[in-house]
Amino acid sequence: MTLTISSGGSGGVFAPSLYVGAILGGALAHLCHQPPAAFVIVGMAAVFAGAARVPIAALLMVTELTGGYALLVPAALAVLLSYLVQGSLSARLKYRSLYEAQVQSRADSPAHHVEHLQIALRLVGRRQIPAAATLGHLDLIALLEAGIPVDLPNGKQLSIGILQPHSSCVSQAVQSDCLVGAHDDAEIVALLRQGQLLLPAPELLFQADDQVVLIFSSPIWERLAQHLSPLSAPS
Repeated sequence: MTLTISSGGSGGVFAPSLYVGAILGGALAHLCHQPPAAFVIVGMAAVFAGAARVPIAALLMVTELTGGYALLVPAALAVLLSYLVQGSLSARLKYRSLYEAQVQSRADSPAHHVEHLQIALRLVGRRQIPAAATLGHLDLIALLEAGIPVDLPNGKQLSIGILQPHSSCVSQAVQSDCLVGAHDDAEIVALLRQGQLLLPAPELLFQADDQVVLIFSSPIWERLAQHLSPLSAPS
C-alpha cells in the first residue's frame, strides 16, 4: 500500500487502511491473549480515522459493522487517540491525510463558496451588518458591479469583472487555466449571465460580457485586469 500510493499508483486506500487496522488489532489481541473480533473492529476504525481524518465516520462504521453499540466506547477512545496522534505527526506535511484533495474545514471547501456568497447576500439584504441604519439598503451585486471590492480575511477580496470580448478566455472552459491558473491565489466563485447565477462546471464556457465573481489577492490583480473590465484595484 505504501509503495503503491507513494509511487503515484492507484490501488485504493479505503480497503487497505481497514486491512492494516484489522491486522494491528488482531496482533494486539494475540499479545493480550484476548478474543480477536473486538480488537479487529476497533483497530480498523482507529487506523482509518487517523489515516483519512474522519473520526465520526469511523465511529459510524463500527456501529454498522457490529450491529450495535457494544464497542462504541472503546472505539471512541481509540479513534480519538488515533486522530490526535495523526494530527500532531502530520501538522507540517503538505497532505495531512491519504486523500490529497481533502480540505481542512468546511470554510475551505469550494463547494460551499457559493453558499457563503448567498449568505452574504441575505445578510446584506436584511441589513444585518454593522452601521446598517446609516448605510441604507445595499445590494452586494450592485456594489461589486460598481467596482467596489469587498474585503475578505487573509488579504483577499471579493470582486466582479466583465469579461472583455477580445480576451483569450472567451469560449474557453471556466475551469481551465485561462483566467485563473492552478497556482494562482484566486478562485472563480460564479458567473452572472443575463441575470442568472451560474456555478463553475466542466461544461461551462466563458462568453463575452460575462460577469465573473471571483476571490483574489492583490499580486495577481494586474493579470486579471487584462481580461476583466472594470475591476477595481485592491485597496
